[in-house]
Amino acid sequence: MKELKLSTYQRLSRAVLHNDLKSVRRLLESEPIVKGGFLLSKCKDTSIAEFLIHKGAKLEAKNTRGRTPLARCREIQVARILVDVTCIPS
Repeated sequence: MKELKLSTYQRLSRAVLHNDLKSVRRLLESEPIVKGGFLLSKCKDTSIAEFLIHKGAKLEAKNTRGRTPLARCREIQVARILVDVTCIPS
C-alpha cells in the first residue's frame, strides 16, 4: 500500500486545528508553503494566530456578531479564526 504524503499546507492546517504551536513553527521554518488558503482554528487560544500574523499572514476572526480584531479575541469567545496563509512569504 502506497503511503500518501501530505502537503505542507495540509500538515500546517492539521497542526492549527490541533492547536499545536510547536508543529506550526517547525513547518513554517523548515518548508515554504507552495499553495495556501485559509486555516480554520476554533480555539480560544490566539497564540497560533499571533505567530502566523507575525510571519505575514492576514487574520479574520469572527464571532457571532461579525469580524473581531485579534486583540478582542482574548476577551470574548471566538467562534473561529481564519488565517490567510497565502500572504506568508516563502
